[in-house]
Amino acid sequence: MKHKNSFEHYANEVVSYLGCSARKAATIKGDILQSLEQKSEQTGETDPVNLMGEPEEVAGEFMENLNITPQMYQYEYRSKTHFKGIPLVHINRRRGGTAKGIIAVGSVAIGVISVGALSIGVLSLGGISLGLCFALGGVAAGGVSAFGGLALSLLYAFGGMAISFAFSFGGFALSNNVAVGGYASGKELAVGGVAKGFISVFNQNGTGEHLFDANQYPLEEIIRSIKMIKPETSDFVLNIVRNFSGF
Repeated sequence: MKHKNSFEHYANEVVSYLGCSARKAATIKGDILQSLEQKSEQTGETDPVNLMGEPEEVAGEFMENLNITPQMYQYEYRSKTHFKGIPLVHINRRRGGTAKGIIAVGSVAIGVISVGALSIGVLSLGGISLGLCFALGGVAAGGVSAFGGLALSLLYAFGGMAISFAFSFGGFALSNNVAVGGYASGKELAVGGVAKGFISVFNQNGTGEHLFDANQYPLEEIIRSIKMIKPETSDFVLNIVRNFSGF
């Protein structure tokens, strides 16, 4: 019968909040199903929420009455406010739970603003983070900016290893334009301990067409030389050289 399926789903949802052993969870699930059947026979009601209450509240009562201490309190929340069928906020703290919302928080989070172990969004924070604009994480890939142990971005990447098309800053930095780091490889400009680029500013070793040892050349002389070689160099890039030529 249809209501038996809803009872089963309800009991599973209550148990999912508990975080207790499988054996205890099975016992509690059996008690819930038995209680639902008895109350349904007495009242004719088939909606489990009307019979026992919200699953999260029922789980809380079980934890209190049976002295259950969950390893990690699990819950799920969806806001009543939606945008084109997508909840404004979806938080899923269940084990392996996926959250999908404008603001999403969960083990796997997918949203405009997303936070999770695996996070995908416009603005994304997580262990593995993929962001259309901004990403922050152990491994981060962002369209505009990425910050992480491994950072990948079209424009700006900052990390232990940073790879970008425009600007990279990190221990190991690779860029098609400007790279700054312990080891820096930038097609146009590289600034670092070891630098490789068309223009290289370094304090240990450099490779490229135009080499400037920061230990030998005065800073302003390096700046003037860069402007002579590439007059279109922006003040932003020149300030990078000023601040990090002694990297």
